[in-house]
Amino acid sequence: MVTNFFSLEKSEFELKQSFLEFANMCYKHHLKACEILKENEISDAIVTEMSLKKTKAKDKKRDIKDDCIWIISKDQPRSNHLRFIVAILYSSRDLERIAEQAYNIVWYSRRIWLLTNNKLSKMLKDIVIKSLENSNLFFKSMLEIFKSDSDYSKYLEEVKTLVSNCRSEYKSILSNALKKVSLSSASQVDFIFSFSIVMKYIDRTIDHLWSIFDNLLTIRNRDE
Repeated sequence: MVTNFFSLEKSEFELKQSFLEFANMCYKHHLKACEILKENEISDAIVTEMSLKKTKAKDKKRDIKDDCIWIISKDQPRSNHLRFIVAILYSSRDLERIAEQAYNIVWYSRRIWLLTNNKLSKMLKDIVIKSLENSNLFFKSMLEIFKSDSDYSKYLEEVKTLVSNCRSEYKSILSNALKKVSLSSASQVDFIFSFSIVMKYIDRTIDHLWSIFDNLLTIRNRDE
């Protein structure tokens, strides 16, 4: 079968648009999570809403996977096109995890939010919100890069700087927080456990965004 390059290019364009829609969806999930954390209370209804968003992201990833398989079976892509499809497949998995982390951040934060008048609770809430805001700024910058043309190599130094700055700020916030924490009771231990989990999910979001860029760079750009 002769490869239909026009059909293949059209399929690639549509696949990238679908991927960008997915990335934007996950970004909005994290913005929503940040809005939720700024409220005094995290209700069961809010947690359920975020769970539904997580399920929607899983469905989107499945649709993209199906589209990738369809392109491979229909157009018999050559090496450079196949690498693009593989990059999208890997990156969609990262996006699904990012959506899950938005839900997990809200779920574990609810434990911290329970004692609104507790001094430790207030401090940890402020730290979580600040860290998530920083992560979302990084997410926004990465979205703009994902939307750009396919020569992702020209953004490498910019992305490295963004990651370095984000990690530096994250470590500074976490270090200062731990200096102020005193584990004087079992309830505080539970708070710190929840706080640590939330902060790890924020950190993992940065990891997944870097992984997506790395996929697009090392897989998609390998022979361009």
